[in-house]
Amino acid sequence: MTETTTPGGGADGEPYGAEAQPDPVAPDDPRAADFDRKMAALRAVEIDTPEGVAFVEALRRRGTGETLSRPKEGSLFVLHGRNGAETTTILKRGARILGPSAKPQPLVRPRKVVMVDAPAKTTPETIGAAIVAAFDPFHLRVTRSPRRDDKDVWDRVKSLADEFQTRWLLVDRAHNIVRRHGRNEQQEIADRLLSLIVDPDLALNVVLCGNAEVMDFILGSTDLLAVQTNYLIGPIPPGDLAELKLFVGAFEAKLEFANRSDLTNDELLGMIDAATGGLRSAIKQLLIEAAQIAYFDDAVGLVLEHLAKAYDRMATSALPINPFRQSAGKRTPAASTDATKSR
Repeated sequence: MTETTTPGGGADGEPYGAEAQPDPVAPDDPRAADFDRKMAALRAVEIDTPEGVAFVEALRRRGTGETLSRPKEGSLFVLHGRNGAETTTILKRGARILGPSAKPQPLVRPRKVVMVDAPAKTTPETIGAAIVAAFDPFHLRVTRSPRRDDKDVWDRVKSLADEFQTRWLLVDRAHNIVRRHGRNEQQEIADRLLSLIVDPDLALNVVLCGNAEVMDFILGSTDLLAVQTNYLIGPIPPGDLAELKLFVGAFEAKLEFANRSDLTNDELLGMIDAATGGLRSAIKQLLIEAAQIAYFDDAVGLVLEHLAKAYDRMATSALPINPFRQSAGKRTPAASTDATKSR
């Protein structure tokens, strides 16, 4: 079997296609508004996965239970997967079922859910400051005091969480905690997060989301390991055309062409499987890129050549084979690990 190489993922945990080419329709083109509408419909497509459904359901059950009685201790949920697993999309879906928008909203109370990104250079102080700023951007000044005692920042986190009646803290890109830092600094962050969970006056539920390195952080803290529940979001299993068909079919239903594109026939699904390694964000970006090209060409349908051009556009390095231009075997469980390794 001929192995294929999956288009590379972005740096620092960015999803596949994070640096995709701009839409190929100029703003002054009379087709621009219609093109933007069509592309927005494709980008909005969300596909449920078994692991993602289980994660969101666990958050829903926890949230529902807390409306009946206030727990004395919070929970820790860990959502992780390799680059391109769409963990951030699943995290945002979970945030939506927990309560109102988790985006920064100055002075809005209560704030049941607060969502932040772990800074690229995560230290006990910078992540504490990011959480403070999420409650109220006016508090962003704490990030400009590098010599400030991080304990003061975390005291402020606790004070704001109590003041805003916060029940959930969602931390995306949590893999940044284990990058460029030693075990002592990681343990400090673990201790701070644990204090939010076990404090009976707060009993915060914390969700850490990111790539596989997140579990390295959890495994390095016995206390966090003891209270966590983790959900691994993997790629679509090699050769599982049924799940792939469901995923691709959801996009096909949103395409607006004169002719049916027939993206869900087994032969084409096998090519998509080989091209993306089953990574959902890679599949999504491939189909979006192909649709852009087809719409720009005023095509009557999305065809193999559009997928071939999209695959070339997504690639971050020269590839030996474009599965949409040449015959490429489907992935097999034995070959999938090396054949789909991200660069």
